[in-house]
Amino acid sequence: MKKVEIFLYSLYAIGIVLKLFKLPMHTVFILLTLLAILIYYVFCLIKKNKDIHSILVGFLTVLWLFCLLTIFKHFSFQNIVWIASISSSALVLFLLYKNKKMISRNSLFCSVIIAITIFFKFLPAHHTYYLTNIKFNHEIEIDYYSWDKYSWFLYIESRDDEAMQANQSAQVAVEKCLQNPIFGDENEYLALIKEHELAIKNKTWKKYR
Repeated sequence: MKKVEIFLYSLYAIGIVLKLFKLPMHTVFILLTLLAILIYYVFCLIKKNKDIHSILVGFLTVLWLFCLLTIFKHFSFQNIVWIASISSSALVLFLLYKNKKMISRNSLFCSVIIAITIFFKFLPAHHTYYLTNIKFNHEIEIDYYSWDKYSWFLYIESRDDEAMQANQSAQVAVEKCLQNPIFGDENEYLALIKEHELAIKNKTWKKYR
């Protein structure tokens, strides 16, 4: 693995840290980093200054890193990316095995990324959401949106008591913001959060928002 690759993958790791702390523009930063990595491998493919198998593994790694992002962001299309990642992995694995190129630094790194992504894919969504939106959130005391959505993930896992606690935290957060409006939609969200509270009590919450 070349220094350029290490640098670019380090940028992705920095983007994930920004995500954990809920800092502005973290998603844009991560997507731009993935684009930069993709461009790098395209450049290597054109210039032929890197082994073709390493380049294929590089493209696969980018796909799995994007898959990890879709899981962290709870994108609705994450299952499509998941299936595409698995299908592409099967194809690349076949090519590597056929050409006896299974073991390399790039393939080992890709394997680690795949393992991490699989772990988070099968981790209950409320655990992932707590880690990436609540635990390290520097504005969690006033982030009523994150608390409200966290209550949703708890609710769909049938953790009603915890969902209600998260809902109460969301109400406290939005009431703090009402004293000094920050986002401009505090009144709208207060009503919505109270609707969600009622939906949790009556077990009638069908979809988020």
